Amino acid sequence: MVENPPSNQQLVWGVVPSLLAWISLMVQGEWGLLSVAAVLLLCLAIDYRTYPHFVLHHWLGLRLTLSMVAIVSVVLPALHGLGLFA
Repeated sequence: MVENPPSNQQLVWGVVPSLLAWISLMVQGEWGLLSVAAVLLLCLAIDYRTYPHFVLHHWLGLRLTLSMVAIVSVVLPALHGLGLFA
Protein backbone atom coordinates (compact mmCIF):
# COMPACT_ATOMS: atom_id res chain seq x y z
CA MET A 1 0.00 0.00 0.00
CA VAL A 2 1.17 3.54 -0.70
CA GLU A 3 2.56 5.30 2.37
CA ASN A 4 2.06 8.79 0.91
CA PRO A 5 -1.60 9.50 0.16
CA PRO A 6 -2.22 11.86 -2.77
CA SER A 7 -2.96 15.51 -2.08
CA ASN A 8 -6.08 17.28 -3.32
CA GLN A 9 -3.98 18.94 -6.02
CA GLN A 10 -2.82 15.55 -7.29
CA LEU A 11 -6.38 14.21 -7.28
CA VAL A 12 -7.56 17.20 -9.31
CA TRP A 13 -4.67 16.69 -11.74
CA GLY A 14 -5.90 13.13 -12.23
CA VAL A 15 -9.00 14.56 -13.95
CA VAL A 16 -7.48 17.52 -15.80
CA PRO A 17 -5.85 15.61 -18.73
CA SER A 18 -9.13 14.01 -19.77
CA LEU A 19 -10.91 17.39 -19.59
CA LEU A 20 -8.20 18.98 -21.73
CA ALA A 21 -8.52 16.11 -24.22
CA TRP A 22 -12.27 16.73 -24.50
CA ILE A 23 -11.63 20.40 -25.14
CA SER A 24 -9.11 19.53 -27.84
CA LEU A 25 -11.82 17.49 -29.59
CA MET A 26 -13.72 20.75 -30.12
CA VAL A 27 -10.72 22.43 -31.76
CA GLN A 28 -10.52 22.23 -35.53
CA GLY A 29 -8.55 19.30 -37.00
CA GLU A 30 -4.81 19.74 -36.92
CA TRP A 31 -4.81 22.22 -34.05
CA GLY A 32 -6.79 19.77 -31.97
CA LEU A 33 -4.18 17.10 -32.63
CA LEU A 34 -1.39 19.49 -31.66
CA SER A 35 -3.21 20.37 -28.45
CA VAL A 36 -3.47 16.64 -27.64
CA ALA A 37 0.30 16.39 -28.14
CA ALA A 38 0.81 19.36 -25.80
CA VAL A 39 -1.38 17.71 -23.15
CA LEU A 40 0.59 14.47 -23.50
CA LEU A 41 3.86 16.36 -23.01
CA LEU A 42 2.44 18.18 -20.00
CA CYS A 43 1.27 14.89 -18.48
CA LEU A 44 4.68 13.34 -19.05
CA ALA A 45 6.42 16.26 -17.36
CA ILE A 46 4.09 16.13 -14.35
CA ASP A 47 4.47 12.36 -14.08
CA TYR A 48 8.25 12.67 -14.07
CA ARG A 49 7.87 15.03 -11.15
CA THR A 50 5.30 13.03 -9.17
CA TYR A 51 6.09 9.34 -9.81
CA PRO A 52 9.21 9.30 -7.59
CA HIS A 53 7.10 10.70 -4.73
CA PHE A 54 4.94 7.56 -4.92
CA VAL A 55 7.92 5.23 -5.47
CA LEU A 56 6.85 4.58 -9.07
CA HIS A 57 10.04 5.81 -10.74
CA HIS A 58 10.67 2.35 -12.27
CA TRP A 59 7.66 2.95 -14.58
CA LEU A 60 9.09 6.13 -16.08
CA GLY A 61 10.98 4.35 -18.88
CA LEU A 62 7.80 2.70 -20.15
CA ARG A 63 5.87 5.94 -19.62
CA LEU A 64 8.38 7.85 -21.73
CA THR A 65 8.28 5.30 -24.56
CA LEU A 66 4.49 5.14 -24.71
CA SER A 67 4.13 8.91 -24.47
CA MET A 68 6.60 9.49 -27.30
CA VAL A 69 4.77 7.00 -29.54
CA ALA A 70 1.47 8.72 -28.79
CA ILE A 71 2.91 12.20 -29.37
CA VAL A 72 4.47 11.23 -32.69
CA SER A 73 1.20 9.55 -33.68
CA VAL A 74 -0.73 12.80 -33.31
CA VAL A 75 1.94 15.29 -34.38
CA LEU A 76 2.80 13.73 -37.76
CA PRO A 77 -0.79 13.79 -39.11
CA ALA A 78 -1.24 17.33 -37.76
CA LEU A 79 1.90 18.56 -39.49
CA HIS A 80 0.87 16.81 -42.69
CA GLY A 81 -2.56 18.43 -42.52
CA LEU A 82 -0.97 21.85 -42.03
CA GLY A 83 1.26 21.25 -45.05
CA LEU A 84 4.44 21.29 -42.99
CA PHE A 85 5.28 17.64 -43.47
CA ALA A 86 4.81 15.89 -46.78
